[in-house]
Amino acid sequence: MPDIRGGCRPLCTEAAAALTTRILLRLVGAALAIALGLGQSQKETAGRPQFEVASVKLDKTCAEYRVGHDTPLVLSPGRLQMNCMSLDRLVELAYVSFANGISFSRQVLDITGGPSWIHSDQYDVAAKAENNARVAQMSGPMLQTLLEDRFQLRIHRATKEAAVYALTVSKKGLKLEPSKEGGCVPRDFDHSAEGRGGGPIRGVYFCNEAAITAERGGVMIAGRGMKMPEFTQGLNFDSLLDRPVIDRTRYMGTFDVELKFSPMASNDGGGKGRANAGPAPPPVDTEPSIFDALEAQLGLKLETTKGPVEYLVIDHVERPSAN
Repeated sequence: MPDIRGGCRPLCTEAAAALTTRILLRLVGAALAIALGLGQSQKETAGRPQFEVASVKLDKTCAEYRVGHDTPLVLSPGRLQMNCMSLDRLVELAYVSFANGISFSRQVLDITGGPSWIHSDQYDVAAKAENNARVAQMSGPMLQTLLEDRFQLRIHRATKEAAVYALTVSKKGLKLEPSKEGGCVPRDFDHSAEGRGGGPIRGVYFCNEAAITAERGGVMIAGRGMKMPEFTQGLNFDSLLDRPVIDRTRYMGTFDVELKFSPMASNDGGGKGRANAGPAPPPVDTEPSIFDALEAQLGLKLETTKGPVEYLVIDHVERPSAN
């Protein structure tokens, strides 16, 4: 009878060796992948845009200012200084208005979570960046890094179903004025004359940016070279309405607009959704409500419905570390 153990031994030994080799290669490959992954993660973390030097100080003298109006503000390439800013306003600036580090957005997002001091404490932020970094980059990604470092801020975006206004085309059709060539200029935040304003400056309109100005008898939303998503953001800005507006027009063109309406009649939902709000204030403005104005002047309509609403959630935050 042949020696089964003896006859099998070479074959079994080779198979075991091959299996061991494969296991070792997999282990080495996995370890290498982990090492490379960690290295990439560290590289990305270290490579995040950040200021060369920055200070964040609690300012207890802010009561003398109207925050956001009289407070000193310096925005120029390579330099950022904002005084009397609450953390929630800094978050709005960094994670919404300049989140992409390229352009300004009028998107409005609610901020939830966090202690009460994120709304009440006021801070002075002064920072300097290398190579004359652009204002949008400093106000967005670089400010994000600063807040996450000094405030240990952890934040994420979420979406919920909520009451909204859907912007749609009215039954009579659109009445939009096509954009005129040369009617606007791209906004450049790196030039202080343009970087401080929110609307037309000396008759100059910034392309695809809705500006809200006070007018005799009401207010006006004006824009040149507008696209519908940005126009919708303009309707959400400055609390013109009592709920968010989402674009459902499917309109892809560009247009010029001057929408005149009464702000006092705008927050009542055109008689919709005003439950328990008490009697409406006496009409003192001469312009129609924003609901009537949109339909009569632009052929657009606001409809009450439900839809996805994005918001920011603060997962963790601490009072700022020492400079």
